[in-house]
Amino acid sequence: DGVCIDILARCDNINDCKDKSDEANCARVKINPTYQKFIVPPPHIVGSEATEVTVGMNLETIMDINEVEGYFQVQFYLTMKWFESRLNFKNLKTDIDLNNFLPSENTEIWVPELVFENTEEKPSTVTDDKATIKVKKKGKFKSSEISSNENIQYFAGSENEISMSRFYNQKFICEYQMAWYPFDIQRCRLVLSMKRAFAPFTKLLVEDIIYEGEIFLTKYEVKDVTITVTDLANTQAVVVEITLGRQLLGVMLNVFVPTLVLNIISYSTNFYKDSYFESVIGINLTSMLVLVALFVSVNQSLPATSYIKMI
Repeated sequence: DGVCIDILARCDNINDCKDKSDEANCARVKINPTYQKFIVPPPHIVGSEATEVTVGMNLETIMDINEVEGYFQVQFYLTMKWFESRLNFKNLKTDIDLNNFLPSENTEIWVPELVFENTEEKPSTVTDDKATIKVKKKGKFKSSEISSNENIQYFAGSENEISMSRFYNQKFICEYQMAWYPFDIQRCRLVLSMKRAFAPFTKLLVEDIIYEGEIFLTKYEVKDVTITVTDLANTQAVVVEITLGRQLLGVMLNVFVPTLVLNIISYSTNFYKDSYFESVIGINLTSMLVLVALFVSVNQSLPATSYIKMI
């Protein structure tokens, strides 16, 4: 309606104009016609040979630990950060939550793609309506040309970092080592490798990992969670390792205590008089059958192994 507002009030999710025109056409990205989203962007640091992609993770919870099937299921938020020097961003705010891409813009730019290696189907990260892409304001801006009919602040992609986050619920394969059961320590991993086509032109870095789930699970206790970068064949991978220690109280009450009680009962028959011979036989046979049933129950709850377990 001809009334001017401060440029900082443009596209800030607050309607300052009566006709709400200040929150219309709030595209965040300026893309050149020659832009190709399937090509890895050049490094934003002069002299660098690869584009740096920083990976972080918020591990929400461990949903399931299946020792027999050999997998564990986790829910997590995966975050990837990088610079895209071929782009310019419009009207960035200090608050990164106000710098979201429009849903239509998410699929118009290059994004890193990680493959979940230790899974059955080897799916990869996706960019869809569940993904959130933001830009962190770091660099200075240039104003639009005087000839332009709109006042826009342009921020260089080489100075302002892109951040993409998405929620995943995924099963990962874990090789459980049961030789020392129930005094075992398990180490399960999430292996996320860079897509082979992008690997020669990218370099993976990691941030600190945050575990927000329960420390004490049904069978295990979460001892430690780490995140590192390792080299795989022809690519790099981010490895998240979860160290699990078994909770012994449940095993003691359900296995060791019943076994001890049954052995005491069976041993006590040695002090019976000879006239109770039939009772001695009955008690010992019953104890043996219960022990066998207990052994089979415990054995079925554990994965089959070629080596002898401690229990």
